[in-house]
Amino acid sequence: MQNEIRYRGQHQGVYTHTPKVPELVLKKGAGDCKDKANLLRALLGVIGVQCDLALVNTNCGKSLDGLNPSARHFNHMIVRIQFDNEAYYFDATAQKQAGDFEHAAQLDYGFALVLTETGEELVNMPFDISRKVFFVKHQFDFRDQGDDGGILTITRRYMAHRADDLRYRFASRMIQRLREDYLEDAQDATSLELAVIEPVAVVRDDLDKNILVTREQYRISNLEITHGDDRIELATRFYKAFPEPSDDRFSVQITAFGAAEHRIDVYYPGKPPAGSTVRRFSNPIFSYVDRVWINGNIKRFETRVTPHREVVNSDEIEQYRIDIEKMSNRSLNCFPYKTDDEPDECEDQVSLPWRETIAYLLFWCLLIGVLVYF
Repeated sequence: MQNEIRYRGQHQGVYTHTPKVPELVLKKGAGDCKDKANLLRALLGVIGVQCDLALVNTNCGKSLDGLNPSARHFNHMIVRIQFDNEAYYFDATAQKQAGDFEHAAQLDYGFALVLTETGEELVNMPFDISRKVFFVKHQFDFRDQGDDGGILTITRRYMAHRADDLRYRFASRMIQRLREDYLEDAQDATSLELAVIEPVAVVRDDLDKNILVTREQYRISNLEITHGDDRIELATRFYKAFPEPSDDRFSVQITAFGAAEHRIDVYYPGKPPAGSTVRRFSNPIFSYVDRVWINGNIKRFETRVTPHREVVNSDEIEQYRIDIEKMSNRSLNCFPYKTDDEPDECEDQVSLPWRETIAYLLFWCLLIGVLVYF
């Protein structure tokens, strides 16, 4: 229904507000949101699936319950499917959507008015803002590359609605423009001179779990010229979704649509520069984890941000602002591309986490006890 029945709007006549009969839509192979949703409902009904049409507002869905009742408040039609005592919502106008009931993208429309013979109240549509939707890894390989280059491999894993969006874009005819966009993004993020070894391409597309993975590889050049201080800076860019409020009297809307993770692996020909840190904190709005550690000849940076709510209440803004500042202070990852450097000055060094601290104290207490005993 999403991919094979074309979307075609109706701008005059009775069908601007009334869906056509399913047989006509199927015959023409085209229709608007009402036509496609009604055809999907009819086809599912034939195979015994319990489903209903539902009206939503794609612009102000989350504030819909505060408005006086009116048919003018709705601008889109979707389908509600009931299965095993659970409700699932699907948009028949979406394209390239994948995933079973557990992994399919959730519609972020806020409220729906389900159309049944008996009538229903507005229904709060399920939407898990904490769901992981994006992972990106930058892998820098400076082994056997000399002082003036290296290899950068970027792997991105998209899930839920992010996978649907990218699947649609990669299926379009603008693949060359897409590759240029990814190259430009890599250059902007790293401030490096990059030559394409392998352009961005889909290396995995799991339609059941709705996971799409892309990979791109570049050769780094002219490091001595572009980075005379021997250091590369790479920002973790998850923080635009968390605005800093200037006024504590009003609630703040954040724009995060799921959890995200950024990983940086730096491969060195010898021992990596020292420096390991751990920072984590959580509040009712979001949780944050940031780690830097050494694994053999690899220095690793990892950042995870998980939103828990979409609205910051006025009485929470003070603590929210403090945590935003803490998180933003570690948004810049700095590392040398040579192994003879001192520990990175731009790393925010913090104390050992409490588990490691306790283990450290217990070790010394045991050692002192043994020495005293003997």
